[in-house]
Amino acid sequence: MASYCIEGVATFEDLQVLRSDATPLPLPLPQFIADGQRYWRALDARDGQLSVGGAAGGAVRTPSWRPVARNAVMVSGSAARRR
Repeated sequence: MASYCIEGVATFEDLQVLRSDATPLPLPLPQFIADGQRYWRALDARDGQLSVGGAAGGAVRTPSWRPVARNAVMVSGSAARRR
């Protein structure tokens, strides 16, 4: 099985970031880009906040873009394993 890595630069005159339900993301594009850069740096540094426990601990509610957001329940990794 072959693997390929394609590197390059893509430029855009205009770019809009949408959620999965096609609603606009309520962040200015520069903030979205900066947040993405911070995420990838933290991922590369193996930041504990990106672990399952860290992510669940920081979540206060189900993401609004999820269609089941009103009925969903947050379950931590340890609780899910007990079931």
